[in-house]
Amino acid sequence: MLKKIAFVIGGLLLLIAALWVSVIVVYQVPTRFFTSMLWKPAAFIKGRPLVVVVEMGSDDSWPLMWKNVGSFVEEQAKVNITVVHFRQVSLKKIRSLRASAVILTGYHQPIKTYNFAKMSRFFHFLRQTKLPVLGICGGHQFIGKAFGSEIVPLGMVEKGVVSVKRVKNDPILQGIPSSFQVFNWHRLQVHPLPTN
Repeated sequence: MLKKIAFVIGGLLLLIAALWVSVIVVYQVPTRFFTSMLWKPAAFIKGRPLVVVVEMGSDDSWPLMWKNVGSFVEEQAKVNITVVHFRQVSLKKIRSLRASAVILTGYHQPIKTYNFAKMSRFFHFLRQTKLPVLGICGGHQFIGKAFGSEIVPLGMVEKGVVSVKRVKNDPILQGIPSSFQVFNWHRLQVHPLPTN
């Protein structure tokens, strides 16, 4: 009886592993999406700067992008991380946290699920803050929206690993090589690019 149970459990584990690999190969999803699913910010360490990771997804988006971004930043930099949902972001809130920088995550749900009229406080923060703000994927698109651009279809789907070359130095990119590879999955773009 125990051999049958072990055989069934072993078979299920193999099936799960095969499905995991299939998702990674077929959809070209980086393994980080899966390995960071259980990540939570480490305990605060006194004297380290604070980076606020802003979750741009809906409450039920999966996998939560902030786990992916937060775990990566925590691995690469000696900083404290806190996570705030975009609905909670305001100048007052971010000032109260004494943040040194802000990172906006991407999102998975359709852009039409966002009510831009209800994002005015968040957009005001983006226009008024003096902190460095890095927008990743959809976060970049929301920065464009805050400065008067539209988020429109790209006309194709970009998906996979792409090479990126840094064209200008900036403190927020300190320590990153001048060229590197990133995972890319886009259907939308910022148009036109905001002035400045």
